[in-house]
Amino acid sequence: MRSSPSYTAFFREQIPAVGHRNQHRLRRLSVAIVGVGGVGSIVAQFLALSGVGELILIDPQAVEISNFNRSIAMSVADVGSPKAKVLANSLGRRPHLRVRPVVASIESAEAQEGLNNADVVCCCSNSVGSRLTTARAAMERGLTCVSAGVADARSTLTARVLVWKPLSTLACEGCFQPFDTTQERVTRSSRGVVLPTVAGVVGAIAAHAIIEPFLLLEGAKTHNLCLVDMTTFSVESLIVRKRNGCCLCTPR
Repeated sequence: MRSSPSYTAFFREQIPAVGHRNQHRLRRLSVAIVGVGGVGSIVAQFLALSGVGELILIDPQAVEISNFNRSIAMSVADVGSPKAKVLANSLGRRPHLRVRPVVASIESAEAQEGLNNADVVCCCSNSVGSRLTTARAAMERGLTCVSAGVADARSTLTARVLVWKPLSTLACEGCFQPFDTTQERVTRSSRGVVLPTVAGVVGAIAAHAIIEPFLLLEGAKTHNLCLVDMTTFSVESLIVRKRNGCCLCTPR
């Protein structure tokens, strides 16, 4: 009986760039992804390809026919099945990767428990309310939170990635929201149109933002906001400071 190739063998093509020790840092890394639709599924796939050891996939929704431009993991037989489980079944075939699907909203006790086992949190939800809930949960646990999202493709082909780290003086997800968090738009969910090419670009950037600190690469940037505009093929990195009066990171 043939033994399975080692973890090092599977990732030997990238180890010369990142180093053996850093590659194994990724193997010990656990990432929770909130929302595994168009952007979230791309983030999960790139983290799996990079050698991350564990993914916790959190999403309450089921696969619909209209989702088929958002994830290569889906098949017609998956319609009606939970997105998190479908993606977990697809990625779970990869050696050296543990995948835990959580079919629940981020507000649920099950999802919050799932975050307790994570080292990094990535939010790809299209709901402002769930993004704020995810960011707050990451702050309470002292975890880095990467937030990635795309605009409605009917109006613009833009996207953004925001990175917040513990003890940071830089902006969090709440800094971009209104002062009055009871407003209806904070909890309203948007079913915007997503182009797979835009989701792919922003998902790749978000995945790299997650693994970059663990690779200890030279020339690492301190920017916390990345803006993508596919109409001009442009990517802009910015430093955005926290906002006084933020609903999340301003002390009360």
